[in-house]
Amino acid sequence: DDDDAPHFALVARAVGLGFCGSLSTVSTFADEVSERLRPSAATKGECTCAGVLYALASLACTFAVGFLAYALTQRCDELDRFCHTGGADALR
Repeated sequence: DDDDAPHFALVARAVGLGFCGSLSTVSTFADEVSERLRPSAATKGECTCAGVLYALASLACTFAVGFLAYALTQRCDELDRFCHTGGADALR
């Protein structure tokens, strides 16, 4: 159907942009971790655990933000049910 063509093109473009954006984000993260794992003149040629700490801290922060976002949406759903039912039973 020709009526769906503009919508399909927009969705395909958005999915493609999101996919390519995620690839560049992941490759940048991998490069940053790799760079922090390499010995450098600043560390006098010794390996440090900065890359591992960076990766763990990044993942922990990502998990925390995701958990908070999920918890917030759940709480908003509970409040929405409370407001539309007019009773405290909705919060249980």
